[in-house]
Amino acid sequence: MMKHKSQGIKLISLFVVCGLLVSGCARDTNSEQDIAGVDNVVVDETEPQRYDMNDIDGNGEMEYVSIYMISDPDSEYEGHLDFYFNNRLIYSYDDILYMMPGEASYIDLDHDNEKEIFLKFYPHVNSAPLVEYAVLKQVGEGWNALEMPHGETMLDNAFPISIVYGEQKNTIVISCDGIDEKIVYDITAHYKQQIELSEGMEETISMFENILQGDTYRAGDSFGGVAPWGIWEIRADSYAGTDCLVATHGIEGVDGKFDALGELDVYFDYDSAGCVRILSLNFRE
Repeated sequence: MMKHKSQGIKLISLFVVCGLLVSGCARDTNSEQDIAGVDNVVVDETEPQRYDMNDIDGNGEMEYVSIYMISDPDSEYEGHLDFYFNNRLIYSYDDILYMMPGEASYIDLDHDNEKEIFLKFYPHVNSAPLVEYAVLKQVGEGWNALEMPHGETMLDNAFPISIVYGEQKNTIVISCDGIDEKIVYDITAHYKQQIELSEGMEETISMFENILQGDTYRAGDSFGGVAPWGIWEIRADSYAGTDCLVATHGIEGVDGKFDALGELDVYFDYDSAGCVRILSLNFRE
């Protein structure tokens, strides 16, 4: 798993807001900032590359991002991205990884009949499914970055997913903090196939056979985990007829990246305080 050599992601600070919603999960207001994004960033190393996106609010003004590649070895980051909405800079992001634009959508994610901006972009890395995103809400003349499941670095940008052995033999239970829904998955067919694919690898075969025999674990013991690289993909969708986002994570078995079980989709939106509200889970082999 790749490690960042810098401090990684700097958490989003808020744009100047009027009547900012009071919430334990919303970011603190910074009255000296003009954009949602990192504090006190000076970008002067390169000319930016402009990438047009789409006219998300249909007013004839094309939304776009400006992306900088930083070359100063003393810089704390190597890539910087600015997002412009109606020709106005409203969001900035920087990280050690060079960023590429993804998409922007204008959807009502907290269901107050006012739309938020869902912004997705991709780090430019090799052989890694990895995505970053932001949800921006306009409050007065400013923009508020709503809650995201962030760890210390982008690689930790994942929902709090748990995978444990189930009560029934050869089952696992996949769950996520914030919702009571649990997914029970029978691992029998998966590990029988893994044994077939591991011909000649006696140690690996023995490990998989022990799992199927059920002698080496108890119900509730930890099993596998969420695959590296944080959220693999995120998209705008709908749930029960209303706007939502869907974050996809890789799910691994006991043999790490060589033991891919499938993908877990976390459906979520936001409550009136700007906090993540998990709606449902969907596991795909």
